[in-house]
Amino acid sequence: MKRRIEILLLIIMLFMLAVNLFGQSRNKTLLQDNQLMRLAQSFEKAAQFNRALEIYQQLWEKRPSDINYYRGVKNNQLKLNRYSDAIFTVKKNADHKFFSDYRG
Repeated sequence: MKRRIEILLLIIMLFMLAVNLFGQSRNKTLLQDNQLMRLAQSFEKAAQFNRALEIYQQLWEKRPSDINYYRGVKNNQLKLNRYSDAIFTVKKNADHKFFSDYRG
């Protein structure tokens, strides 16, 4: 009986460790994504729309449901006069959930 309790406690501790490590990894990824987004915004302010677009596309590929990344891609395509790309971007994502809450 004591052995079973020890094994159960070990399993619980390993599970908690795994959850903690996963959470740290996720937080690190979110931090890196936020830093990349700020870099893209800096490029936009400096009128370096090609560089900003590349970063937004990279971020959006990782999280296609993020409306901020979508907007970054679309807006920079428009600033670069890539109208057919912007139209494709809008059509491609017209069925995403965030469009039910946001129109524009």
